[in-house]
Amino acid sequence: MISVPRTDNSVLGRWWWTVDRWSGAALFLLSLVGAVLVMAASPSVADQKGFGSFHFVHRHLATLGPALILMIGVSLLSPVGIRRFACGVFVVGIFFMFWVFGLLHPNVSPPPPIFARISAKGGGESVGYIMLICLN
Repeated sequence: MISVPRTDNSVLGRWWWTVDRWSGAALFLLSLVGAVLVMAASPSVADQKGFGSFHFVHRHLATLGPALILMIGVSLLSPVGIRRFACGVFVVGIFFMFWVFGLLHPNVSPPPPIFARISAKGGGESVGYIMLICLN
């Protein structure tokens, strides 16, 4: 285990003494189990769809790394920094919602069809949760 004195006032020192290590370990374990399950289930689906056997495994692992880095990075932020980050994500999310529904200026090019499919499946829900963080 890492030895960090309580008197260390650096960002990492404060983070080490305030982070919930059990929850972090549970999230990392959940990520590992998810990666193993993707490795077990996706090769047959990828073969059926005509992709390489490990197509979905590579895509899953390519997004897993940045997601874990983002999780640790957000946990290093102060409460004010988290609110600022959430407000920025909220503004970007609202922009993309207006873009998908075609409510922007007529000269703005239309979004790719994938965005319409995501919004039809309820992709805008996260903007509501982020709005709660901004207004809290």
